Amino acid sequence: MSTERTFVIGDVHACSRELRRLIQNVKPTRIILVGDLFTKGPDPAGVWELIQEHQMEAVMGNHDAWLLKILQGEVRPKPKHRKIFDIMERKAPGWTEWLATLPLYREVHNFIVVHAGLHPSGDLSQTTEEMALLMRHWPLGQLSAPRWHELYQGEKGVIFGHDARGGLVYSRRNDKPYLIGLDTGCVYGKKLTGYLIETDELFQVSAAQVYQPVYCF
Repeated sequence: MSTERTFVIGDVHACSRELRRLIQNVKPTRIILVGDLFTKGPDPAGVWELIQEHQMEAVMGNHDAWLLKILQGEVRPKPKHRKIFDIMERKAPGWTEWLATLPLYREVHNFIVVHAGLHPSGDLSQTTEEMALLMRHWPLGQLSAPRWHELYQGEKGVIFGHDARGGLVYSRRNDKPYLIGLDTGCVYGKKLTGYLIETDELFQVSAAQVYQPVYCF
C-alpha cells in the first residue's frame, strides 16, 4: 500500500492559520497549492513560512501574477499591495524568486492542477494564460454562460480553484474522480478545502473569522 499522500489545497489567500490546521489534520507527504497565495488575508508571511517548511509546490494564480506585474513595474500597486510587499520584504526573504518560478499548471497523477481553468477540450495547447488564471465561464468572460468545467471533455481530470462563488465541485467520470473545484472561500469566512489524491478524500477546516467581505469576490 502506497504511503504517498498528495494533497492539493484550494485558494489560501494568506490564511496561514487555516492552512496550518489543514496540514496538521491530513499529514500529507506532498502539498500542491492552486494559487492565490499571499493576497487578501491576514498573514502572507505565515503562508510563506509554511510553504518553505513543507516544501510546497504551487501553480500560478491571478493574484500571484498581479503581484509579479507590480514587481516588474507593469502596473502600479494599490495600498493593499504595498502592505503585502512591506510585510514580505521584512519577513519572507526569497518569496518573489519562488513565485516567479510557478507554472500555469502541473500534471499530477491523472490530474491537471490549474488555478482557474483549461480549454474545455482538454487540449493544453489551446489553454491560454488568461484561461489558466482567470476563467470561470465558457466562452471566456461571458458571465451568463455555463461554467467551463460543465463543458470540459478532457481525458485527464482537473483540480482547480478561483471560483469561490461556485464553491466546492466534485464530479466523477467512468467511476473515477474527474473534476475537483477547491475554492470554498476561506478568506470570506467560509472554509479552506484540500483534496487527497491517493484516497479520493476531501478535507476542510472552517475559517477562524471573516477576513474579507463577501462582496470582494
